[in-house]
Amino acid sequence: MFWRLYPSLILIAFISLLAVVIVSWFSFSSFYYKQVELELELKAKLFLRAVNPVIQKNNFVMIQDLTKQFGQKTNTRYTVVMLSGKVIGDSMKSPSKMDNHSDRPEIMEALKSGRGISVRFGYTLQTDSMYFAIPIIKSNRYIGVVRSSTPLLKIEQALEDIFYRIIATFLVLIILVSVLGWYISKKISVPLEKIKNRARKMAEGDLSGRVDLKLSDPLELIQLGHSINEIATQLDNRIETILTQRNEQEAIFLSMNEGVIAINSNQTILRMNRASIEILDVDNKEFVGKTVPEIIRNSELEKFILSSLVIDEISSRSIEIQKGKDRFLLVESAPLLDNESKKCGIVLVINDISQLKALENYRKEFVSNVSHELKTPLTIIQGSIETLINSEKIDEKKKIEFLDSIQKHSKRLGMIIDDLLDLARIEKETELKEIQLMEEDIKFSIKSAIDLCKESAERKKVHILLDYDENCIVRHNPSLIEQAIFNLIDNAIKYSKVGDKVEIKISNQTDTLIIEVQDSGIGIPQEHISRIFERFYRVDRARSRTLGGTGLGLSIVKHIVQVHEGKIDVKSNVGKGTTFTICLNL
Repeated sequence: MFWRLYPSLILIAFISLLAVVIVSWFSFSSFYYKQVELELELKAKLFLRAVNPVIQKNNFVMIQDLTKQFGQKTNTRYTVVMLSGKVIGDSMKSPSKMDNHSDRPEIMEALKSGRGISVRFGYTLQTDSMYFAIPIIKSNRYIGVVRSSTPLLKIEQALEDIFYRIIATFLVLIILVSVLGWYISKKISVPLEKIKNRARKMAEGDLSGRVDLKLSDPLELIQLGHSINEIATQLDNRIETILTQRNEQEAIFLSMNEGVIAINSNQTILRMNRASIEILDVDNKEFVGKTVPEIIRNSELEKFILSSLVIDEISSRSIEIQKGKDRFLLVESAPLLDNESKKCGIVLVINDISQLKALENYRKEFVSNVSHELKTPLTIIQGSIETLINSEKIDEKKKIEFLDSIQKHSKRLGMIIDDLLDLARIEKETELKEIQLMEEDIKFSIKSAIDLCKESAERKKVHILLDYDENCIVRHNPSLIEQAIFNLIDNAIKYSKVGDKVEIKISNQTDTLIIEVQDSGIGIPQEHISRIFERFYRVDRARSRTLGGTGLGLSIVKHIVQVHEGKIDVKSNVGKGTTFTICLNL
């Protein structure tokens, strides 16, 4: 800005001052020549007044003397020329040596118009001179001419002196204008440079700085600087608001459990959140700019996307995808609108409903199992009662058998109902956070559970062994832990052979309390282990009913462990036994 402004100011000043110099020079030259002309005219008239009486008397000798005297006094050349052109007096040369002057322009003009002036080369003095001539009148007629003249060298010297003064003045003014122009240019360019630099940094995204101008700077630039600062402040606030909103939206977008995919009209993927990548198990994480067929390898989902791009309304579909295991997705699509509210693509929202499907199947299976478990003893009880009612002749032995069957299956129904109620109670108390946990030694609860199982163990001659560390203090609910260990020991006894042993070990390992219940019974096939904690799930239904199980014992154990924020693990070898391991955080 400075090197654009400063040279321009100097150039304008130079041209302006040069024009002034030229005009002044020509004006001074013209004025000086006019002044010399007036001076010669005045001198010629004064000389004529002095020499006119002598001329009237035709005293040529006296004319020459008078001419020389005037010439010496006024430093001017005077010449007296007769009408014939003969010179009768000259202040600088002898008239006899001078040629006829009748052809001189100033003399010719004076005789013609009453005054004559010319600037020409003088043959007498051999130099350029200015001549002024006026006629001599006698008896109302011209008898000659009086002429005054001065060499141009004097005029030129005077004009040269004026010229040097003008040039000196010009140079001084140029210097002053240069200094003043430098100051003015800096005064304008420095604030503009600050404003420019600030605007450039704003364009680069730096809105932290501000334009710092002085009160002595031009008012318009101060106002412009304030405007730039105000713009920077507003932009900074708006960008901060936009970034905050974007970060919030990005956080929401990334933290959503639902998958979200934005797709344009050309089937190009614009955005995918983390959940959609995980749900669709996308291999290529560089999804931006890729098309739907490149990223999504599911024909049913691709068809749904294509159909959604065509229609302008919200649609949804349940889609099953298979990658390792069956998964079910609920996919919803909505139009993606641009700034002009025109459709430019679609937004997909994907919900993984596999768990819901599994829960639905689990619910159906649970209802079926409950119905089956309840219906079987009820059917037997109902059949036995009908037989007793409808048979008039039935011996006492058969009657006792029917009554024993009714009693046995009634107890089984009671056990199932009790276990269901226990499960419901544990779930409700867990949900309402009503279960009390106490910091005490867990051995007492385990010993109590062993005592409850002693009778059944003795009947089957199964030996129960307990091994524990001294420090077994952990936060727990004694009655629930007792129930869980009782169920595990009871199962171990049921599926053990006569004379086997059941070992219970309690060990304190760093931050975890380990409870192991190990038997050497029939074991559990590996394909059933993942499901043994489901309600009413049985590895061998016929054997379980024979042994009197309800199918809810292990499910209750799992819920109790979850109440204590622990975990339970199972290891089993068919024919060699099973080990249940409960881990509780100290």
